[in-house]
This record gives sequence, C-alpha cells and structure tokens, in this order.
Amino acid sequence: MTAVLPSTAALAAFFRGIDRRAAVLAELQCGDPLAGNAALAAAMRAFRTSAGPLPLAQWPERFWALLLATPQLRRSAPPSAWAPQWQPLAALGNGPRAAVLLRLAAGLDIDAAAAVLAVAPATYLAALQPVATDNVWQALEAAIQQQVQSLSPQRLAHLAQLRERALLGQPAPPPRAPVAATQPRAPRRWSLALSWLGLAACVAGFAATFFWSRPPGDADAALPGRSEALPPAAAPAARFDADFAASSHRDFALLADPEGLRKAQTLSLNAWYVAELAKTPVAASAAPVMDVVPAIAAPGPVLPSASWAAMDASQRAGYLQRMASWDALPAAERGAQRERYHAWQALNAIEQAQVDTAAQAFAGLPEAEQQAVRQRFAALDASIQRGWLLGPDLGADYPKLHPLLAQLPAEQHASLLVALRVMGAAERADLARLAQRLPPQQRADLLRGLLATPVADRGAWLRLRVAD
Repeated sequence: MTAVLPSTAALAAFFRGIDRRAAVLAELQCGDPLAGNAALAAAMRAFRTSAGPLPLAQWPERFWALLLATPQLRRSAPPSAWAPQWQPLAALGNGPRAAVLLRLAAGLDIDAAAAVLAVAPATYLAALQPVATDNVWQALEAAIQQQVQSLSPQRLAHLAQLRERALLGQPAPPPRAPVAATQPRAPRRWSLALSWLGLAACVAGFAATFFWSRPPGDADAALPGRSEALPPAAAPAARFDADFAASSHRDFALLADPEGLRKAQTLSLNAWYVAELAKTPVAASAAPVMDVVPAIAAPGPVLPSASWAAMDASQRAGYLQRMASWDALPAAERGAQRERYHAWQALNAIEQAQVDTAAQAFAGLPEAEQQAVRQRFAALDASIQRGWLLGPDLGADYPKLHPLLAQLPAEQHASLLVALRVMGAAERADLARLAQRLPPQQRADLLRGLLATPVADRGAWLRLRVAD
C-alpha cells in the first residue's frame, strides 16, 4: 500500500517550528549531540511517511513519539560525559528524563506529554517527582530554554539540511565529529605519485589472494580473526527503572483500580438488568435503582485517583502482584477485560450508580433466579450482549443503532458515541429510524451531517430528515 504523504508546505512549516526544540530534546535525552542529530533525522523521515492520514492536531504527538522511539535515544551517555548543568537529567532513568524533556524542551502540556509516553496523566506527573523541587526545575527550565535559543549557526545549518533531506525522503548526511587539528596537505606534485603507489599496493594485495597458500592441514579455525569466539552477550539494558516501568504500564489505571475492573467484568449483564428491572412494576427490588438517580450530582465518569507516587509499600506490592498476574494472561483475554474496563469508565456517575444498584439487586436474588436471569441474558445475540457495554441508556438503543455503528470505521466510533451520549431518547429514536430507512451507502453521509451539526441543533436537524 502506498503511503499517503502530507503536503510538502505543511510538513516544511511543521519541521521549521519544531526542529530546534527537537534537536535539544534529542541531545539531552541521550547526552550526545551526534546521536541526537541521527535520531532527529530518522524521526523526520519516519514522520514524513506516517503523518499523511493524521489531522494536523495529532502531528505533534506522533512526531515526539517517533523521536523518543529511535534507537539512539534508548541509550544514554555515562553521567561523566554530561555537562554540569545537565547532571540532574543524567541522574534520571530514560523514562523520567523523557517526561521532563517533553515538558521543558518540547513545551507540551501534561495531557499531551502523557499521551506521547502512552501513560496516564497521574503516572506522568509521578515521573516528574525527582526534579520537582523549585530550584532544580527552574534551573533546568532556564538552561534548556537557553540551549534552544543559542544553537550555533553551524547547528542551525545542519538542521536546515536535515529538514530538506527529510522532505525529499533522503537519508541524513553522515555525522561529522569535530577535528582537533588539521593535518598539513602533501605537496601537489606528490599527489599523483601517491595515488599510483596506493593503486599498485591494492592490485598486489588482490593478486596475492590467488597465490597465497596455507600450510598443509591448516584449517579456517586456525586463521586469526575468522572464528575467534565472541565474549558472552551482556544482558540488555533496561529502558526504564523498576518504578517507572511499573507506573508507566499500559494498563496502570486498570491495575490500580481493582474494584473498577471487578465491576467492569459484569457490566453488560448488569446494564441489561437495569433495563429489565425498569420493565417490571415498581417493587422492592427495583426501587433502589430508581431512587439512586436524584442522589448523584457529578455528571462525569468516576476515574481512579490512585497514582504510583501516592501508594504506600503494601499498595505497591499488591499492584505489582496484580501486574504480574495480568501480564501472564493471554493477549486476547487482556484485550477483552481492557475493553470492558474502558466501557465502565465511559459511563457517567449516574449510570455507574444504576449498574451498581442493579448488581446489588441481582446478588440478592435466590440462586435459582440468578441462574434464570443469566440464561435469559445468554440467549441474546452476542452483538446485543456486547452492546450493553454502552450502559443502560445506549445499550437499550443499541439494536436499532447497530447498523450505524457496524458500518462506521473504528476511528470514528468515539465521536459518534460522544454524540449519542448527549442526545435524548427521542433524538436517538429519530436517528435509529433514519438509519433503518436509508440504504447502507447513504448512512455515512447521515453521520457526517449529524456530527457537523451543532449539538443544540441536532434534534431539529434529525426531525426535519425524519419528516422528509
């Protein structure tokens, strides 16, 4: 498949706006300006071929992630090679150092920097703690800004060359190490003679390979440099220290919220049971579900507040134990549990409370009735069961909205779900009628029109189309 390349003008403008800061970040991430330049060149070339399909707003996150993923920035120079003002950075592991530089060199805000590192914002903030004192932070900030503003003319010219080659998809020029002293040039009249002598030596050496004879019985193993045993391989260097490896785990929020993960595993059953209770006459078992709604004030999802820095020793031990068990699960099982947990977190506080109360009502049923409820839920189509992960409200409408969601590209699901969550039941019913009325090839136009309409006008927009 041919890569979709971004506009050359847009890419050139992006590189000009970011290259100074990127050069400084790369140099300070590994402690070596030559390695930093090589990393920057590689990231620019990779970005050229991967940024095309992305909206401009996502370019910074993709670029910084590509830069930090380069092999040159996964290794750092020994602390003795760092200048005195960079010793606080040299003392950090690669992960915390990247977290600091994304803030001070790249200038990203907390959420954007956390997204680049693929960690939760709380985890990102914990990575900044080693340099979070006012004196150290301010000194680093001033030194890094000075470094960005005072790049030498030679360095700026080299960055311009990197930009041009990246725009053309060409490899970077070979790095130039500084030369301590210039050797005197041989007199011109000897140049030709030296060239001929060198050529003659090469020809003689090549010819000797045809006439060189080995001692009788000599084997290749006896020739120096052919089969000399290599030393034992060293253990690979860890990219992060143990604390950062734990706190930057992809599923940190999930593992730090075992109660939320537990509730998420039965979300679809309990969300469906909320709707089932609402169908029955108001009784003791259904009353708690209805009574809980006025008591909830917070409209947003309930997020776990745990962070690695805030955990005590016993909490960290429990987290590490859960992490080891989690990592031992098959990838498919982790993916399924991750999906259910994210669905639980997407619910607002009212829906979470409804599901919790329904779970309590279900737990209070006799075993035989619980089994009967489970059998009724299991009899539903698998896609309908999965639809109840959207919660009590959207789950009830999912069978009618399924044609829209099934044909929507995965990257657009989030936008549609946000729109559906702010709609009322009547608006979702109108949308479902339109989805069932329109042929499949026209549903994409319907969704584009819906999402392009301001939220306040969507109800009227839908009614007009239903009336057509």
